[in-house]
Amino acid sequence: MRFFLMFFLIISSVSCKENGGDQGENESQGDKLQTEANEIKAGELQNYTSREWGVSFDHPDYFQVYEGELAPNSPVVNIFPVNEGVSPPLGIHEEARHTYIAIIPHGYGVDGPAGKMKSIKDWDGGLPINFNIDRESSTVYLLENEEPWGFLINFQQPPEKWQEYGSIFVRLGVRDFKAVCEDKEQSNEIPMASCDPMAGDVVKYYGEVMQEERQAVYAILRSLQFFTDSKNLEPLEDLIQVEFPGYNAQITSPVKIGGQAKGYWFFEAVAPVELVDEDHRLLGEGTVTAQGEWMTEDFVPFEGSLEFEKPSKEKGCLIFKRANASGKPEHDRALYIPVKF
Repeated sequence: MRFFLMFFLIISSVSCKENGGDQGENESQGDKLQTEANEIKAGELQNYTSREWGVSFDHPDYFQVYEGELAPNSPVVNIFPVNEGVSPPLGIHEEARHTYIAIIPHGYGVDGPAGKMKSIKDWDGGLPINFNIDRESSTVYLLENEEPWGFLINFQQPPEKWQEYGSIFVRLGVRDFKAVCEDKEQSNEIPMASCDPMAGDVVKYYGEVMQEERQAVYAILRSLQFFTDSKNLEPLEDLIQVEFPGYNAQITSPVKIGGQAKGYWFFEAVAPVELVDEDHRLLGEGTVTAQGEWMTEDFVPFEGSLEFEKPSKEKGCLIFKRANASGKPEHDRALYIPVKF
């Protein structure tokens, strides 16, 4: 548990749910960025960048990064807690107690896990990622209590250095895990060794997702970005600056939005904005519009507004997204502004 406490400060700077602080309501973006830099240093956040696969992310120092192969011509990058006692490479079918991310640039030709599942498109939850995915083919795996324990993330367009079926698999560790198999009428329990989902048997998973590890994994996912050159990795403060609402500001609908961004943040003078609650569920969508000539590399003022219904949660985030007409993940960037309802 020591290492999760050490990561708490980092989580507070990157998670809608954990973002807080009494001074936040009057804090400028510049002040907040400096605060986040200090928190990252205190928490010993490390960066991993692979030019081979064009991917970069931040992770706490108690997570280990492994590069290897799941099978010939199936490279993988694993991220997992160092004290998990696991033996990489880690693919899709690993023990339920383990928490890890598997970045699989060439894909991996195996069936996904059994049990309750939904497409991301049909799921009412939210996942903190900042790049375009194929929501129809991407999958969330659920315990019987509807808690997500795993995700298979497929791209609309794979990153430039990946192959067509490249994907990301995320597994969240589960305490008190239990797997049960029932016949297709769900009237009789049968041994797992005899279970045949292909014949209609039903697999059910029970347990409790480890919330500390879930928060750490979500923070890693949120930092994940793709690139072809160093320009794709420009610091966000050099791309967009939000003037209002401020960090941790109390907002009501419609919320007015203003700031400035580099001209290439927009497409046709417009860029998208989303509002999510602290569990990353979508509350509303809108746009900001450049208030001047947007075909420039200089900063351009923007304005906009967004309507939403007040959620049951107390906190959330405004997500300012770079307009990406190409759909390529290398061009996706996002800035999160925590707010209160």
